[in-house]
Amino acid sequence: MLFFIIGLFAFVDLFSQDYAKADSIALSLVKKKYRKTEDLVLDLTKDLTSNEEKYRAFFVYITETFSYTYSSVNPKSLLRVRKGNCSTIANLYKEMCDISNLKCEVVVGYIRDATRMENISVFFKGTSHAWNIIELNNEKAIVDATWGLAKTVEVNSSKIIERDRGDFYFNPSPELLSFTHYPKKKKWLLTKKSKLQFVRQVGLYSEFRRMIDNVKFFPNKINQRKDKITFTFNGNLKDFDLRIEYEKARLKPITRLKNNDNTVTITFDISKIKRNTYFHLTYQELKDDEFTPTDLLLLYRKK
Repeated sequence: MLFFIIGLFAFVDLFSQDYAKADSIALSLVKKKYRKTEDLVLDLTKDLTSNEEKYRAFFVYITETFSYTYSSVNPKSLLRVRKGNCSTIANLYKEMCDISNLKCEVVVGYIRDATRMENISVFFKGTSHAWNIIELNNEKAIVDATWGLAKTVEVNSSKIIERDRGDFYFNPSPELLSFTHYPKKKKWLLTKKSKLQFVRQVGLYSEFRRMIDNVKFFPNKINQRKDKITFTFNGNLKDFDLRIEYEKARLKPITRLKNNDNTVTITFDISKIKRNTYFHLTYQELKDDEFTPTDLLLLYRKK
């Protein structure tokens, strides 16, 4: 299963941003009470300089202070009750971005989750989720604060379910997120996946959730600017054959290093791939001493 295989991976982003400052500021404000969004945004951003840090601070604040609920919440009391559904949370995130003059849109679409799996009827019952598209380094990026929430109000109960903040949902790989999210409008589709591919792709929601909860690193951008790309994997790689494919060519890893923390780092030389060319990380699974057909894993573009 594709999700099971992805679940073994921890991807190293060569261009990952250090969010320590933004996270620290956001976490320092979680117990402070606010009536106006403008005051909250000012406190979150006054000591931050980059747009990416501001986007991140908004995400961390929401995901650490808000809990998910199906019940409707009056926008005027939103900052007091700190509860909301996906539309409420996506609109709050956009409001915070608007106050800071940051580009942000609310995106509505469809999801595959525990109750919406592999049937085309996913698209027949109306949109089922809302998230955000922001702009980083002149390119579109995804933020889903709802799925990143650290707390959820259990259905038909006042019980709060506590879990870790889902950092994956701040600027995730669009190709990876497209296993569960599909926007209604094509202009917000950041992959080449069709609706039919979306509903027919392998993998179960429970396996996807387990993957998100256990991996350490994900690529924040699909744009690979350097001539080497590195992946770090958890677990044993003997049963997997990894390659990079572009146009009609295939590349093997140039180095394979076992680390002290029981992970394996694999590096590919992509210097021969032309600029603005898309390429895939592919894998073959070894079963009964024979490799299965190659499956596409993640899509990148060398910029």
